[in-house]
Amino acid sequence: MSRNNKISISLRKKEDPISQEIVQAKKEQAASTNAKDSYDYWGESTQMHVHEMPHKGKKPSSPSFMKNIGLSIATALVISLALGFLLLRMFVSVTDEASPTSGAANADMKAVQSTPSATVPVDFPGLDKLIVQAGVFSSEAKANEWKADLTEQSLPSVIWERESQYYLLAGSGANQAEVELIAAELSAGDIPTYIKTWSVSAGNVEVSEAQSSVVNTIIQHLEGKSLADVPVKERKQLLKTWQETEHADGNFTNAIKKWANEGENGIVWLMFAKALEQMKK
Repeated sequence: MSRNNKISISLRKKEDPISQEIVQAKKEQAASTNAKDSYDYWGESTQMHVHEMPHKGKKPSSPSFMKNIGLSIATALVISLALGFLLLRMFVSVTDEASPTSGAANADMKAVQSTPSATVPVDFPGLDKLIVQAGVFSSEAKANEWKADLTEQSLPSVIWERESQYYLLAGSGANQAEVELIAAELSAGDIPTYIKTWSVSAGNVEVSEAQSSVVNTIIQHLEGKSLADVPVKERKQLLKTWQETEHADGNFTNAIKKWANEGENGIVWLMFAKALEQMKK
């Protein structure tokens, strides 16, 4: 055997597997400690990344969006208050400017309301005429019931209240012959009649200046019993003049309308006379 062909026999024992595991564990522990100290340690894929922030002894500040919201609210409040103040100043200014005018207008209105319409007295003499009475009743309802019956028979009538009695007057005439003709017509319909003189005492009425000419004209025709002689055209003109005046009496208006429409003259006389008595002062 030559020298070059030496046989080496190692006396080192094969390392124990347990010792190798211990050494490996120490190495991993050391590596882990170094990694944590660098604040960039990542564990297994199932572990969370832990990033520790240094504490300087101060509380963390509010998020920036909360600051923005607070600033927006404060700005809106300031703007609202400013606008409200400006609007208040404008309203007070306008009110102050309008007050004198409004005051003057109110004063003028009160002056107009407190000043009564100018009226003039119109005197009329005592009036009387023969009439046909179809009944006298203690209640207006009963008188209206009888009046309705006459109307159904095309017989006009007037209810005239005096001393709590309701007289149903069915016509009037210039003389005895006229009223007897009316009475006969009513009797033919089984309506009881009574002929008598109906009187209206003298007096005066207060009317406007525009109305006075119409009232005076009517009074003249009542006194002269000449309502039937007035042309229809003139009657309608009197009606128009009367209606154009303010505060025209309702009963007097109804009488003129009836007259202008060629109503029965005996009934029209009663309607005018009744209106004058009710308007009398």
